[in-house]
Amino acid sequence: ARLGAGRLDRLVARSGLLSGTAVPGSVRMGVRNALRQKRRSAAVVAQVAVAAGLAIAFLSLGQSITTIISQTFAELRFNIGVGLTSGARPFDSRALAIAATTPGITGAEPVETSSVQYMGQTFTAWGLGPRPLYSYRLSAGRWFTTADARTAIPAVVLGPVAARAARARVGQILTIGTAAGDTHVRVIGIDTGETNNGGTVYFPLQVMERLDGGPGTANSLWLTTASSGHAAVDRAATAVANRLTAASYRVSTTDIYVLQADFTATDTTVLAIVEILGLLVVAIMLMGLVSNLSMGVIERTREVGILRCVGARARHIRRVFSAEAVVLAFAGWVVGVPLGWLIYQGLRALILHNSDINLPQEFPPVIPLGTLAGLVVLTLIVIRGPLRRATRIQPGTALRYQ
Repeated sequence: ARLGAGRLDRLVARSGLLSGTAVPGSVRMGVRNALRQKRRSAAVVAQVAVAAGLAIAFLSLGQSITTIISQTFAELRFNIGVGLTSGARPFDSRALAIAATTPGITGAEPVETSSVQYMGQTFTAWGLGPRPLYSYRLSAGRWFTTADARTAIPAVVLGPVAARAARARVGQILTIGTAAGDTHVRVIGIDTGETNNGGTVYFPLQVMERLDGGPGTANSLWLTTASSGHAAVDRAATAVANRLTAASYRVSTTDIYVLQADFTATDTTVLAIVEILGLLVVAIMLMGLVSNLSMGVIERTREVGILRCVGARARHIRRVFSAEAVVLAFAGWVVGVPLGWLIYQGLRALILHNSDINLPQEFPPVIPLGTLAGLVVLTLIVIRGPLRRATRIQPGTALRYQ
């Protein structure tokens, strides 16, 4: 069979893939064989492209999830969170002093945590100070000042999801439901942090305490430690809990590194499942490549016989068909990269629409390149059957094949 005279044939011919000494003969024959059956090859390329695109999209999505978890915990600049158990009295200035003077503790910040309602939705509310142990990153407006705790209309900073839900802008006055009833608040800033999935409403500490009915008290403490080592954090957390319990404060502590490890472990498990499923999808899609190669071996039985008669060894036959398979896999990968990018953007948009989580854009070159390497390895594995059949063809039998 000869090559056609279509645009693709002329393009490949001009590229030098079918001529010249720079390209190995096995590769030239592989490209020529792929072009002989364009429809069949196009179907294989489409299957490989879908498989590669899905693998690239899911790997990029996993990278985005890992990045947002790391960014969120990096915004929390404290090592230990101390909360109250049910029915316990709140933290006052005495509790703050006890925690701050505990050996191993270098800083303590009182925090009021609560919830607010807006248009039927519930959002987490944090009461923080002017310089909190939270690295806010504002997209608009400003953070609180000491004066904002004394204004007639309380000032708030909205997380990105809360801001989108309220369609809020800086300077806008909203009516939200709090423990003290409906309250007018003025938006002074829009945050970009994804704490509580971006649905946090930040109040000045004194305002949040007053709305919760306990001026001068708080229900949480954020603590920093002299060392970020896990053992040192554990010792400090135990010491704080013991001292506060001895002072009649019933508390529970949370090590931030433990919380981050739990989130990361869950993320890793989910990603491992996704990657396994992705490999299965790729392997199933590559069955089309195996079918194509098997048909090629059958159709070119006489050609293989002629090659064996003129001195071609088994390794030469393997190279020809391996080159054809790799060429088709590479072509599928080329199509699969932009397809994977489109699928990835669609998944990000779907997550944003359903859960209001704005995942960061993560599409590093290492993911498509790693997918290519995995695709080539899988291709060489799944085509072993057709290659074994091709190398076992006897010249005499092949020349009599009809």
